[in-house]
Amino acid sequence: SGSDLAGRATFRLDLQGTLRDTRTLGQATASAIVYRQIPFGPGTATFKVERKAVDVDLTFREGTHRLQASIGPPPNRTFRGDLTLSDAELDLMARAGEIEALRPWQSRGSGRILIQGPAKAPTSGTGEAEFANLRLRMGDEVWESRGPVRASWSGPTVTLRQLRLRSGEREFDLHGTLGEGGQTDLFVTGQLPLVALAGYLPAVRPEAGLAKANLRLRGRQSAPEHQGILEIQRGRLSLSGIPAEFREVQASLDLQGNRTQIREWQAQLAEGRFRGSGEIGRGGGRWDLRLTFQEDEGRAEELLAGLYRGKGEVTGILSLGGILTSEGEETTDFWRNLGGDLKLVMRDGRIGRYTVLAKILSLLNVAQLLEFKGPELLSEGMPYQRLTADIKIERGIARTENLVLDSPAMKVNAVGQVNLADDTLDLTVAAKPFQTVDSILTKIPLAGWLLGGKEKSLLVAYYRVTGPLSDPQVTPIPLKSVGRNLFGIFRNLLEIPEALTGPFEDLPPQQPKPEEGKGR
Repeated sequence: SGSDLAGRATFRLDLQGTLRDTRTLGQATASAIVYRQIPFGPGTATFKVERKAVDVDLTFREGTHRLQASIGPPPNRTFRGDLTLSDAELDLMARAGEIEALRPWQSRGSGRILIQGPAKAPTSGTGEAEFANLRLRMGDEVWESRGPVRASWSGPTVTLRQLRLRSGEREFDLHGTLGEGGQTDLFVTGQLPLVALAGYLPAVRPEAGLAKANLRLRGRQSAPEHQGILEIQRGRLSLSGIPAEFREVQASLDLQGNRTQIREWQAQLAEGRFRGSGEIGRGGGRWDLRLTFQEDEGRAEELLAGLYRGKGEVTGILSLGGILTSEGEETTDFWRNLGGDLKLVMRDGRIGRYTVLAKILSLLNVAQLLEFKGPELLSEGMPYQRLTADIKIERGIARTENLVLDSPAMKVNAVGQVNLADDTLDLTVAAKPFQTVDSILTKIPLAGWLLGGKEKSLLVAYYRVTGPLSDPQVTPIPLKSVGRNLFGIFRNLLEIPEALTGPFEDLPPQQPKPEEGKGR
């Protein structure tokens, strides 16, 4: 019949009539029924074949599914089916009918589905479904239908006429249409699981929580136009580009056409406290966003996961806040068009062996300076007390002129930029160890150092850091390569005495570079 039905069965046949006009009655017991490569398990059937048309009465899935079907003669074989479900699992029906909305759920129900269409693809024709009861489970949460559930379809367009579900005191109503190419026109009212909106929240992967909604969703499912109010309660979700998961999300969103106002967003992020507000727009094939946020007391090792090859390469308590903006057509445009102003503060952590500072430490031979054993430093990382920076971002380039790290071994200052789209960096770094000249000169080379102060007790080393963010190249440079303006920044942040000018004492003032000093 071309219906993609396969498997193995034992048959009992009763052949009647003539060789030219045969009527066949049969019984079959199948050990394994397969439809469109989906295993349906064992089943039994009675059937009649007459004039190349087939009538089938098939019972399977331990009696919970019964299909009575008629398949017309060639060349235009048509299918008419009446599927009766008795407290039946619906996962196989969802797979066979390609019903994506039921995929995340464990579903059972009792009802009747009428199908009419071509035998090769009956669900592409027309049909109706009515369930006396429907039960959906996700994790420990169970939602049950209130009243009958009714739906119909014609080709790729599905009309959900009536669906009301309840879990405890929570209840929601859903009706509308799902059309070809992901076109939707759905109305959602009440409290529903946040995961039920997974296909309608771009770049968001909800895992748990509730959504209190009064919404109309129209347009393509991948980028619908929203109209109404959405409140997220006790949510758990992930956002693209952020490795840590948002927990205990409480958020209020006002959706008007292709603009979404985030009135208030509070959550736990990497064991820290996150709060924010902003606006997201979509339309004409483009998107844009503006976000004001503050993350306090988060775990650096979770927020920076994936930046380095090793786990927990940078640990500590991280606070980050400010404004971010971006726009584009593709998701990859986010980093390329990112802009904003941020304030970063980290404290009380360790820095591991795959970081920029670790490479600088290896050049300084800091394991000997701190009287650490080399393997111990590599395995445990170097402790630091505080890291701060003001960061300005333009077109995906993050610049800073005041990154300062304080550790028991030294004070480090960095000036330069990070290309967030390409994951590359270009920094000039100055390091001032907290040691005396006598204790250092016997253990490290003097090239690239500035000695000065009373009795030449102050030392500073300079480096150029370039290349991939995950594995940059660190090169010692002489002080004259730093330039007068950068030296002025380093002198202020590293608390180098004003009287100490190094090799610039007799040089005329240097003209600032276009980007140098910007944002200070």
